[in-house]
Formats: sequence, structure tokens, C-alpha cells
Amino acid sequence: MAGDAAEDIVNVWLNEKGYFTRRNIKVGRKEIDLLGINKEGKGVHAEVTVSINPFTKNIAKERKQTRDFYTKKFKDKEITDKIHELLGRHKKYQKWIILGIKESKRKTEKEKKKNREKWRKVWKNRGKVKEVRFMDEVLEEIDFKEVPQDYASNFIMILKKYDKKATT
Repeated sequence: MAGDAAEDIVNVWLNEKGYFTRRNIKVGRKEIDLLGINKEGKGVHAEVTVSINPFTKNIAKERKQTRDFYTKKFKDKEITDKIHELLGRHKKYQKWIILGIKESKRKTEKEKKKNREKWRKVWKNRGKVKEVRFMDEVLEEIDFKEVPQDYASNFIMILKKYDKKATT
């Protein structure tokens, strides 16, 4: 359920950035979270990963498994074939990952910034991802006055997770 709410948020964010989107595109037993194209013809394949309970005993192992899973998904032949079918065989597209990582409140802003830059570098180098965003960054960019009311409950759940206040 949280994944669906996070995808709703990212979908609205992409729409606000000028992308026409399709969600939850089935590819056999696999799924593309979001596929978008803007009026200039720029395509984007976006995957959203949010954990309700991101704290585990071995967080480094879980993060590596997550990165490996999405790296494999971005390279999957069935998925790339489906994207080319929908966007056009010769259409280049970018791979984006939106991470729902909540950082410790004990970290300073400088530590958080350094940690995020490390994450961006790892995903771009090892995961071959063009754009790495964090859910709170996405939330900050959304114009909530434009959000349809039927999204309200899902947005509020995600906003609470990130200790933000929603006004409706």
C-alpha cells in the first residue's frame, strides 16, 4: 500500500514536470512503476522504492539488495523491450530511481547531504541510473494546491512518514 501512495506522489510530480505518464505497466510477471514522456519526446522510466520499516539489523545488506534488484530491473530485456514498444524502438530514455529513505534525526544537515551525495554516486555508477531523487525532495517540489482530493489520504500517509504537515 505505501508503495502505491509513493507512486501516486511521484506520478503527480512527473505530471507537474510536464510528463505524460503510464503506471504499473505489466511485463509478464514484472512491472514498470512509471513510464513517462514529455512534449519534447524525452522518455523516463522511473522506479519508486519506499520501505514502511526501513530499519533492519543489516541495513547495508538490504540497501545492496535493493540496488541490485532495481539495477537488474532497469537492464531486464523484457522490460526494455516493452519500453521501446511504448516509446518507440529508437527512442532513448532515462532511468530514474526515487528512494524513500528516512534519515536519522541525529544526523546533521551536512552529514545528511554527504550521505545523499554518496547514494547518488553509487546509484549512478553501479546502477547506471541518470536521476536519483529522494521522496522528501519530490514532496517539496509538488504544488499541493493542484493535487486531486482523491489522492489526499495517500499523500497524508506519506507526509506523516516524513514528518511534514498537510493542509487540505
